[in-house]
Amino acid sequence: MILPVGVTGFFQKSIPPELDFKNFQQYCYSVREFPVLGISNQKQNNYFCAKFPDFCLLLNRYYPFAGFVNVLSSEKIFINISFPEFFAYQFLPAEFLNSPFDFRNHQLSKAELQQILYWNPVSVGNIIFNEWD
Repeated sequence: MILPVGVTGFFQKSIPPELDFKNFQQYCYSVREFPVLGISNQKQNNYFCAKFPDFCLLLNRYYPFAGFVNVLSSEKIFINISFPEFFAYQFLPAEFLNSPFDFRNHQLSKAELQQILYWNPVSVGNIIFNEWD
């Protein structure tokens, strides 16, 4: 998968519309197999986060890319979870999210590449789901 421009939350031109947080909340609460402990929409993050007992579901704020982590931290390690898929979101495999970023294969803007060089994320997933300010 090629990372599209704006996935980091940094834009050179106009900011695209965010995904609908209320739809994300409704989806999470509709999954009966896992009780929701909390759902957050922190503006400093480029993702929404739903906390479940053993993992967190992350959804990029601008693209319908979703992933799972055991522990929410600045250097996330992604996991695969058997979770009911939702047609509106693309659940990315942990193997992809934990892979290193390929500087030769992306559509990111110059501003985004500067942020990547500054923050030095450990994986693609830490680019798609970040807390960069």
